[in-house]
Amino acid sequence: MLRRERGTSRSARPGLELGRGLGHVIVLGALAVSAGGYVELLSGQWWWISTVGITAAVLGLTALIRRIGARGAPVAGLVVAFVLVAVACVPGTMVLGIVPTPSTFTGMLELLDRAGTLVAEEAPPVEATAPITLIVTGAFALVALACDLLLQRRGGVTVIGLLLAAIYLVPAAVADEVPSFVVLAVPATLWLLLLHRSTRRAGTDRFVSSAGVFVGVGAVVLAFALAPVLPDTSALTGTADDFDGGPFGNGINPILTLGDDLRRPDRATALEYTTEGAPPYLSVAMLRDFTGETWEPVTGGSSTVPEGRVDLAEGIATDREVVDIEIRSLRTRLLPVPYPAVDVRGLDGDWGPNGGGLTYASESSDTRNQTYSVTSIVRQPTAEQLALASEDVPPRVEPYLELPDDVPTSITETAQRVAGAQVGAYAKAQALQDFFRSGEFVYSETAPVEGDYDGNGIEVLETFLEQRSGYCVHYSSAMAVMARSLGVPSRIMVGYAPGTRIQPNPDTPEGSERYRVTTDQLHAWTQVYVDGVGWVGFEPTPGIADGDDAPQPDSAPSVAVPTASAAVPEPTQAAPTPSAQADPTVAAETTTVRTTDVSRTALLLVAIVAGAAVLPGSARAGLRRWRLRRASTPDDWWREIVDTADDVGVATDTATTLGAHADELARHVGTSAQEALGRLRSLLEAQRYGPRRVAVREHEASRDDALRVVADLLGRATPAKRRRARVAPRSLWRRD
Repeated sequence: MLRRERGTSRSARPGLELGRGLGHVIVLGALAVSAGGYVELLSGQWWWISTVGITAAVLGLTALIRRIGARGAPVAGLVVAFVLVAVACVPGTMVLGIVPTPSTFTGMLELLDRAGTLVAEEAPPVEATAPITLIVTGAFALVALACDLLLQRRGGVTVIGLLLAAIYLVPAAVADEVPSFVVLAVPATLWLLLLHRSTRRAGTDRFVSSAGVFVGVGAVVLAFALAPVLPDTSALTGTADDFDGGPFGNGINPILTLGDDLRRPDRATALEYTTEGAPPYLSVAMLRDFTGETWEPVTGGSSTVPEGRVDLAEGIATDREVVDIEIRSLRTRLLPVPYPAVDVRGLDGDWGPNGGGLTYASESSDTRNQTYSVTSIVRQPTAEQLALASEDVPPRVEPYLELPDDVPTSITETAQRVAGAQVGAYAKAQALQDFFRSGEFVYSETAPVEGDYDGNGIEVLETFLEQRSGYCVHYSSAMAVMARSLGVPSRIMVGYAPGTRIQPNPDTPEGSERYRVTTDQLHAWTQVYVDGVGWVGFEPTPGIADGDDAPQPDSAPSVAVPTASAAVPEPTQAAPTPSAQADPTVAAETTTVRTTDVSRTALLLVAIVAGAAVLPGSARAGLRRWRLRRASTPDDWWREIVDTADDVGVATDTATTLGAHADELARHVGTSAQEALGRLRSLLEAQRYGPRRVAVREHEASRDDALRVVADLLGRATPAKRRRARVAPRSLWRRD
C-alpha cells in the first residue's frame, strides 16, 4: 500500500491552506473595513491608519512564517504587535525607535489606566489620543492573532464570523450609532468567501458550497438594495433617549463631552431668544461634587436645597426679566434657562426641577420644536452690599466647599497668591476672574489635546495652570477649585454662552433684542456663593466677553469692589470671542499641527502602499533563498520547483502522483534540467517509499539539481511572466 505523499499531508488539514496566505489577506480586508465603523467612536483618521498598518504587519508576518513551514507564528506576531503598538503610542521610550525598555512597559500600563477613565467618562466621538489609540490598535492586533490561529483549525472560520459581528456591534453598544451598511456588507461578503474556501477544503460538495455562498452574497446585496426604500420604523421603537442631544442628551456628565463637542467642525443654530435686558447665559446643568477626576452633578434629596429669593438679604434690589426662547436644532431632555429661573411657561410635555441650580429636565420629553418663556430674577446689589457681605457659609452650602485631599500645593498656593489677601467672597472671586483674564492665559481648544491634559481632573488643572492655555472647562474648573481652597463656596454651570445679536423678526416685541445661539457656543462657567446675594456667576474664560463687560453670566452687576491688596494686575482687553474670531497665534499653531498630521498620514500611506507592493516579492525571494541555500531536505527543494513553475505560469496538477507530476514538469524545461529533475525525483521516491533514514548528504548534488531546474524555469519564461513572478508570485496564495 502506498504511503501518503508527504507533500500533501499538511494540506489535508481543513484550514491550513487558508492560513498560508489568501486567508490572511481576506481577514485583513474584513478587519480594515470593520475598523472604519469606529468613526462613530473616534475622531480623526490617524488611529485607523495605525490600526490597519499594525494589523497588516501581524497578519503578514504570521502568514509568511506559516508559509515557510516554521513554527512560532503566534509568538512572533504577538511580539511584533507589541513593538508596533509601542512605537505608535509611547515612541519616546524605545531604544533606536524599535527596542522596548522597562519604560515602555510602564508607559503602556499608564496609558491603559488613563484609557479606562476616558472610556468610562468620555462620550463619543472622542479624540484619538495615545491611550485610546493603544486600546484600539492593541485590540485589533489581538483579533488578528486570534484569526491567524482560527485559520488553522477546523471550524475556525465560523468563530471568525462571530468576531467580525462583535466588532460591528461595538459602536452600536457604546454610542448607540449603527455603522453604515457597507461596514457590514463588505466584511460579511469576505467572510462568506472565507467560509466557501473552508468548506470546499473540508470536503463539502462543490455545488452545495458555491450555492451557499451565492445565497449569502445575494442576501447581503438584497438587504443593501432594499435599505433605502424600507419604511422608517424608528418612531415606533425609539424612546426619549434616542436622539442626538450633544453633551446634554446622552445621559453622560455634560462637562465630560464639552471639549469634543467644541472641536466638532459642524455648526448649527441651537436656539434663538428675545429679551429686553442683557443677553443671559443659558444653563442646563449644575455640577457640585469634585472627585479629583471630574465634576459631577448632585444626586438625591441634597440637590433640592432652595435658592433664588431665599438667598437674598433684606435691602437687595431685584427686578424680573422675561426671555422668550425658540429651539431650532437642539434635542435634549435638559432645558436651557437663564439663572435664576423662577417660572417657565409654554412647554409641551412633563418638565420639572433637575437636581440643583434651578435647572429643568424631563424624563419623557425633549426640546425639539419647543417655544417657551422663562422669568428670572435680576439681582441688583450695590458695590457696598457686595463688599460688606459676610464670609459666613450657611450649612446647606457647606458641600460646595469640599475638595479631594490630594489637591496639589501649586494650585492652592497660586490661589492664595492671587486672591488670598482680598476681603469677602465676591472680592476673592473677582480677583480669580481677573487673574485668568489678565492676558497671561490663552483660549485654545486644541492645546490641551496636543499637550495630553484634556479634561478637568486635578492633575489636568495643575498642568493647565503651567501651560496657561485651554478652553472653558479648564478655566471654570480651575477657578472653582481655587475658590474652594480659599473658603469660597463654588460650583460649575454648564450650558450656552449668550450668543450673537441678530436682526429682530416681525414678531419681536418693541424694545427687545433677538439673539442666536449656535452649537459651538457650548460653555461652562463658575458660580460662587456670596452671603445675602446668592449664587453669582463669573466668567474666567478669556475671549467670551471684553473687559469690564464680562464678569457675571447671570446678570449680576459688574462693580468695582474695594480690595485690601493690589496683588492682582488690572484686567486688560480679553481675546476675541473664540467662536467668532480665534487668536491668530492659536490658529497658526492649530494649522501647523493639522498640516503635520496630514503630512505624517500621507507619508505613512505611501509607506504602507510601497510596503504592500514589495512585500510579496520580497517574501517569495526570501523563501526561495532559504529553501535552496539553507534547507537540507529534498521535500523543500521539490516544493521550490513546484512553486517556481506556478509563479511563471506553468500549470501542473499537484494532486497527482510524484512521478506523473515530475513528468509533467519535464515537458517545460530543457534536457539538462530534465536530467536534474529525474535525479531529484529518484531521491524523493527513495525518501518516501524506500527504507527509512536515507542519508540526504549522500545526494547533496540534488541541491544543485534543484537550482538548475529553477533557473531553467525562470530562464524560459517571458519577461512579463518573470516580472509578475517577482512582484506578485502566485505560489504564495496557491491552494495545495
